[in-house]
Amino acid sequence: TGGIEHLYDIPAEILDAQLQRVAMDLRPDSVKIGLLRSVEQVETVAALLRKLPCRCVVMDFVIVSTSGARLMEPEVVRAAVRHLFPLCTLVMMRRGNALELLRLCRALPGNPGLPPAEGALCKNSLAEVATAIMRLEAGPQALFLKGEEVSSDAYTDLFLSREAFTEAE
Repeated sequence: TGGIEHLYDIPAEILDAQLQRVAMDLRPDSVKIGLLRSVEQVETVAALLRKLPCRCVVMDFVIVSTSGARLMEPEVVRAAVRHLFPLCTLVMMRRGNALELLRLCRALPGNPGLPPAEGALCKNSLAEVATAIMRLEAGPQALFLKGEEVSSDAYTDLFLSREAFTEAE
């Protein structure tokens, strides 16, 4: 696309009313979470997900756009990790967003083992970045990291489930 022209942050009470109506009408088995831009939005979605018997909750986690625009403030990222990651069957994100997530979550209590230096963090392999995210106190059940383009027709990606991660440790 040509970039982001404007973002409108829907008030949490409007979001809640819309989600409640969809949940009553459709009773979804699966949910995909897109961009949430306020702590209140994150808490609203998390509260609804705790009530729904969803088999699959997928979050496409975008902190910074591909053009470099910040889409989520640090407190929103931390709230999403704390409230939504534990409810997610799968979290998907690009490597750059994963690095930003780890940088922002380093200060959260209960997150030992995160890489200490930002310079070192940028040089980490995709597997090391995924491992650090899975070590977060409130990590997702599974993580899909979109890697970087290797050539015009080849990319590196990584999928890691909580089950496989636990067995590997």
